[in-house]
Amino acid sequence: SIRESFGHMTENKGLILEVAVHEDVPSEIRSDQKRIEQILKNLISNAIKFTDSGSVTVSFARPSEGTNLLTSGLTADKCLAIVVRDTGIGIASENQKIIFEAFQQVDGGTARKYGGTGLGLSISRELARLLGGEIQIESQPGSGSAFTLYLPVEAPADRGNSSKATHTVFRADERI
Repeated sequence: SIRESFGHMTENKGLILEVAVHEDVPSEIRSDQKRIEQILKNLISNAIKFTDSGSVTVSFARPSEGTNLLTSGLTADKCLAIVVRDTGIGIASENQKIIFEAFQQVDGGTARKYGGTGLGLSISRELARLLGGEIQIESQPGSGSAFTLYLPVEAPADRGNSSKATHTVFRADERI
């Protein structure tokens, strides 16, 4: 469904869209499908928006051993890593924290050129937290960005989920 939802956007910009599901992904995760879809929509839309040439890659895998997951308290063996990587403009290290704050973008020139409210990453970070996960960034100006969403295989029931009915089982062999 990622290709169906975003393929036309990448085609219009002349970008390559790749989706990879690694063999080591959990066979299923239990979480809130709508919240995960909203986070991915924000991350992929941003990747496309801030990439003028090259590619956007979305990959599903287990985090590598030694991944720092202190913010969420997750362990690599009990979570899924979804990486949205682009070959776009990139973000300087000194600006990587502020982009997650509401209504913030790197600078006024970025806001004028690319538009947007500056809410997507702030909302995505909060949704990831509610699901028991976290979002991390790796980026350098001119070299693109990689936003990684780490999610527990089993979302905690006490993280702001008002209805147990919102929990859906995802399976690695189903369309994501």
